[in-house]
Amino acid sequence: MAEEAEVDVDMGSLTAVIDVAAKKRDVAAAERCYQRGKEVVGIADRPKLGPKLGAIMIHAAARKGELPAAERWYSRIEELELKPEEISFNIIIHAAMKKHDLAAAERWLRRSKEAGAMPKLAGPPAKLDAITEEGH
Repeated sequence: MAEEAEVDVDMGSLTAVIDVAAKKRDVAAAERCYQRGKEVVGIADRPKLGPKLGAIMIHAAARKGELPAAERWYSRIEELELKPEEISFNIIIHAAMKKHDLAAAERWLRRSKEAGAMPKLAGPPAKLDAITEEGH
């Protein structure tokens, strides 16, 4: 991590490191880098960057199957009064569906509609119905 190597941190390099950690599904490393970015370069305060990094973090958590962590990252974006990227809803809904958590999927679908986002769910449109039929 940049802190350990004692090098200067800039926005571009920090974003790249967070993105790599997220793609490797290393949510803990991505969160440490994000925290470092808040401390050093104020990434969370950047209206265009905060939601993008939030979406990266949501995706990392969701891909790892950590739905509560993905939801926490969404809340962080809201707390900063930043507009979440539309894809964040898609990612969380998809993660809930993969976990067969119909209540969470429906809750996030409602939230997306309330926010004016139109989720684009991957897979067959009847996927939520299939989850219900499985009794989950």
